[in-house]
Amino acid sequence: MFKKESFIADHVADMKKADHLVSEIRRHQKMIQDQKEQYAHAVKRFRQKVSANQKVILRHILSLYIFYQQNISEFTEGGKKKIVSLESGSKIGSRLSNREVQARKPKEVIALIKKMGNRFIKEFIRTQIMESLDKEAIRKHPKDLLVNPEIAKLVRIIQNEQFMVEPMGGEPVSEDVEKLKRMI
Repeated sequence: MFKKESFIADHVADMKKADHLVSEIRRHQKMIQDQKEQYAHAVKRFRQKVSANQKVILRHILSLYIFYQQNISEFTEGGKKKIVSLESGSKIGSRLSNREVQARKPKEVIALIKKMGNRFIKEFIRTQIMESLDKEAIRKHPKDLLVNPEIAKLVRIIQNEQFMVEPMGGEPVSEDVEKLKRMI
């Protein structure tokens, strides 16, 4: 980190030199503090800009959702389709989100699955170092597992309707339909 020769040459020989080095330490501490404050302000400004853009996107999604709902029978051809292509090639419409599995007391669910037999153990329990629920398998075949009423009390399959906007050449965005309904 330091070359021995330059370090020795910089050694303190008198009180004046000692005072100078202490004031240099303070000056560098102040510079570090100023830089930290500048960084914090820059991050704050960045977050405010991102937040403002996210709010604009949400307002636009809400407007598009209202437009879609007002014209739903025309857009969906009486319910035959859910996605509408706009003139620009962009798309709007509704779709179901991916299923999500939530299990309260997973160890209890595993014990109940074990009681159901080997077929269920092989399909719904993932064994690595320790046992865990195979949520992917539960998403694929929920009815097979949820026939057991005790498991049905502990495991929920959640799937929400999403309103999706896919700008031509941009990233698709979506928002939960229930959230949009509450905002109207």
